[in-house]
Amino acid sequence: MGYKNHLESAADLVTTRTDTSAGFIKTSLERSLRATQYVEQGRALRAAMSVIPDVPTLLADLSLHESILTAAGVSEKAKHYFLDDDRLLAISEFAENYLQTAGDRFSDELVLRFMLTRGETLGGTMKNVIGYLAEIRLLRAIVAALTVRNLSVSYLTRDTKRWVLNPTQIANIERNA
Repeated sequence: MGYKNHLESAADLVTTRTDTSAGFIKTSLERSLRATQYVEQGRALRAAMSVIPDVPTLLADLSLHESILTAAGVSEKAKHYFLDDDRLLAISEFAENYLQTAGDRFSDELVLRFMLTRGETLGGTMKNVIGYLAEIRLLRAIVAALTVRNLSVSYLTRDTKRWVLNPTQIANIERNA
């Protein structure tokens, strides 16, 4: 069965405006849902900063060092590679170059930069989510096409890395294929 049985022109590969809009709406709602935890973290950081009078006091509060690193633009992944000396150097240079220069608005500077980094984290997460949703749609389409033609369905499981030949149950196959 050739592609010409399904496609007549390049226009057949173009997603409709309605489907594109629906995809953007679905993605936006998912992004808003996932953003909630970061918004709450920003609020908590702002509340913590309300009792910090100056940058030296901030730097002395070890419980805020992870948040300072985040504000400095250090990703969660990068933090795993940092030694204690790396952390202290990044915090010190960030404080000197950005927090001290902000003067009395150092806490706003910290919170806003924290949120920018969290936004970047959310962006990366959303790329993974969109890829996963696309993978599910493709798997469902393949399984549906094979099933309609009464062809066998086999898949490699994610967890055991073993092939399942002609499964008796294909509902939710995309969760483990």
